[in-house]
Amino acid sequence: MSKKISLSDEYDDYVLKYVDSYTVSHLVGVGKYDKKTFQSLPKAVKYYNNIKTKNPIARVGVYAVCYPPHTILPVNKIMNV
Repeated sequence: MSKKISLSDEYDDYVLKYVDSYTVSHLVGVGKYDKKTFQSLPKAVKYYNNIKTKNPIARVGVYAVCYPPHTILPVNKIMNV
């Protein structure tokens, strides 16, 4: 990172520049999740909406999987959908 980031919103904007894929995670049981990966946000949101249509109280999240250059590990950012 060339400039100092002081706010979490700035960090979120920074990591979202390096999105590799999107993961939809759905709680299916105690400690068990169904995860599906997509290459585009619209496809991930469509899958998310299909789950929520079938079960409005389903515990589902859409995450951006990012690989910013400051770390070798992936950074997962929850998306507001």
